[in-house]
Parts: sequence; C-alpha cells; structure tokens
Amino acid sequence: DHNLLNSLATKTGGQLFFPSTMEKLKAILLSNDEMKTVTYTHYKLRDMVDIKAIFFILLFLLSLEWFLRKRAGGY
Repeated sequence: DHNLLNSLATKTGGQLFFPSTMEKLKAILLSNDEMKTVTYTHYKLRDMVDIKAIFFILLFLLSLEWFLRKRAGGY
C-alpha cells in the first residue's frame, strides 16, 4: 500500500522512492553526511597457560632441564 508507506515516511521524516527513482535514492544516500562506516574491533585476551600446546611444551622443557641437572649434578 503506497499511501500507507508515504504517510509513514512523512510522519517519520523520511521519503518514499519508487523503482523508477532509484538513482535519486542512490544520490541521496551517497550525499548524506550522517551515514559513515563504523568498524568495531574486539580483542580477546587469553592466558598462555590456557593454550595447551604451549603449556605442555613449557612443562616438558622445565622437566627436561630438571632431569638433566639432576643427572649431571648441576645443583
């Protein structure tokens, strides 16, 4: 119902565009300064202990160092 859409657009401060006026709509949208691209960035921080591969590599290296020092008498 175009009459309903037109009255709704008029009440809310908008405009009604028909398929034949799509170029006018494009020009209005491109010239509107209020419409800007917004980018959101979300950083997710995790503890290194939570990453299992790094945790087990560190655990292995510490255990290897302890074992080698114990065998070599490095204490």
